[in-house]
Amino acid sequence: MKKIRKGIAAVCILALVLQLFAGLPIVSAETIQAYRLVEEPAVGGTYVIVADNAYALINQAVSYSGQDTLGSAQVTVENGVIT
Repeated sequence: MKKIRKGIAAVCILALVLQLFAGLPIVSAETIQAYRLVEEPAVGGTYVIVADNAYALINQAVSYSGQDTLGSAQVTVENGVIT
């Protein structure tokens, strides 16, 4: 009877510990931001401007042909998801 009580107590403790971590999202060491392709922007939304399905406009100034302009970062577009 003593072994049964210890076993039940161990299972209860394990269940409580698992419940603590069940709601936490699993995040990899490398976080990837992804955006979905939209037909029309909405007020208050956050958007990425992509050219040629390969480059996204970034908020960093670069000099090109003697003029300052915004830079670009390489992206991939697959099934309407930009990463």
